[in-house]
Amino acid sequence: KKAIKGLGTDEDLLIESLCMLSDAQLEEAKKAYKAEFDSFLPEDVLDDCGGKFKKLFETLLLQPRKRPDDSQVDDDVQRLFKAGEDKIGTDKSTFIRVLASHTPDYVAKVSEAYGKKHGKPLTKVIKDELSGDLEKALLTLVRPPHEGLA
Repeated sequence: KKAIKGLGTDEDLLIESLCMLSDAQLEEAKKAYKAEFDSFLPEDVLDDCGGKFKKLFETLLLQPRKRPDDSQVDDDVQRLFKAGEDKIGTDKSTFIRVLASHTPDYVAKVSEAYGKKHGKPLTKVIKDELSGDLEKALLTLVRPPHEGLA
């Protein structure tokens, strides 16, 4: 509630609080939030966010993340490459779809495969292609939790 209470949103706190959680932890957070504030966490977060940052939280909070078969990894690596490095401008929606709608272990496999295939870590691509809160949130989704936002 502290991240979205009052004027403005503490985006860093939202990112730290929600992007590092597993689906089970997100469900627990939603229940605890409802019990504490008698309000629906996704609704409160989405009411306070806009643009692609809002889209990221819609993806993260309103549907369980999928764990595709490993055979999908190469396809997602190519989607990210075509959405970023391979074009002028960046298709942010593709980054959100691939990184926020899949489980952390699957995203880790995509990140590792991206670096091997394109010779550049996915974290560097995100830093080069995106900015602001969306960049921070996607970096948090890609990095193992112990690495944080540094």
